[in-house]
Amino acid sequence: MSSRDGAQGVPQHYVSQVEDITDRKTSEGEIRRYTEQLRALSRRDALTGLLTLRAFESAVRDELAALNAGGDPGTLLLVKIDGDSMAVTSAADSLAGGIGDADLSAHLGHGELAVLLANVSARSAPLGRARRSVSCCSERGRASRSTRRRSRFTPGQSHRQESPGCSSSCGASSMLPCRS
Repeated sequence: MSSRDGAQGVPQHYVSQVEDITDRKTSEGEIRRYTEQLRALSRRDALTGLLTLRAFESAVRDELAALNAGGDPGTLLLVKIDGDSMAVTSAADSLAGGIGDADLSAHLGHGELAVLLANVSARSAPLGRARRSVSCCSERGRASRSTRRRSRFTPGQSHRQESPGCSSSCGASSMLPCRS
């Protein structure tokens, strides 16, 4: 806004310009909202609904930084499903259904699933979760109960189970702080 002064220095007129920016602010808000939606979608796998590889790698980096800053140890479970997308989805559902709120699960691609168990060592980790997710692949292939009952899972070792049209394996590793 500006004023036009008269002969004696007294303002006689005011000149102003007004622009309605409602549409621009609305568009900016929609762009922010769409950007957040895309960011959220890029963190989730379309097949399983679990985290993507990139989102999981970021979470593992954060967990390792916290661990090296004096945090509690964690456990990383890896599961490989060799079967169709239905077998992968079934195993992902089983795996994700058995983890806690602080734990993260991801589909790394090509039938590879991962779980980050925060504040849990491999010795005390509920490793039956991984075995159950591997078993769900076998159940889908109609494996016998006696085969599933004989399978054992030991920290630091892999576990493999096969059935018609589907096979799977899993392993666990502890995340311990670096000692200098």
